[in-house]
Amino acid sequence: MRCERGIQGGRLTAVRQAGRSSAFPGSAPRQSISREGRTLGTVSAPVITYRRGYRFDVSPDQLWDRIEEVDQFEGWWPWLTDFRLDGDGLSAGSVLHGVVNPPLPYRMRLSVELVDCERPFAIDATIEGDLTGDARFRFRPVPGGTWAEVAWTVEMRQPAMRLASRIGRPILQWGHDRVVEMTVAGFRRRIERP
Repeated sequence: MRCERGIQGGRLTAVRQAGRSSAFPGSAPRQSISREGRTLGTVSAPVITYRRGYRFDVSPDQLWDRIEEVDQFEGWWPWLTDFRLDGDGLSAGSVLHGVVNPPLPYRMRLSVELVDCERPFAIDATIEGDLTGDARFRFRPVPGGTWAEVAWTVEMRQPAMRLASRIGRPILQWGHDRVVEMTVAGFRRRIERP
């Protein structure tokens, strides 16, 4: 049994098929059901979907070069600790590991496997750990810079987070969105300064 996952229209989907997944080489086969519209009773499943675009005043190549400075990540983003990269930079098969400390009383251990990377235009990744899901980043040139589109859908795996999502989903979404805003603002300050 093979499970292919992907982001379609900003929603995580899963399809059962026989064999291993060609979308995620080397990953163990999984059994899953579609999360599209899935609920836990009358409460939404503990899934966060995010899709936004951002403009940067550097070319796609310059943006990619800065993203590749993974040794700087912990210094750039105070919410990231215990970061390490297994692999050769931003290339398929590399895995980024770290702990995310959002402005809420929980921590998340994550591993992000880069499934496909096309310099300087695209990164596709799978996320494992206290969150599981898929992410994609697209970069396209625009006059005077780059338009970066980011999208992910992740499911919370920690029992406390799953419970909190049932009673405090807006607070969890707020914490998620603050981490993303801090990430983009901090990254922008570092790449767009003279």
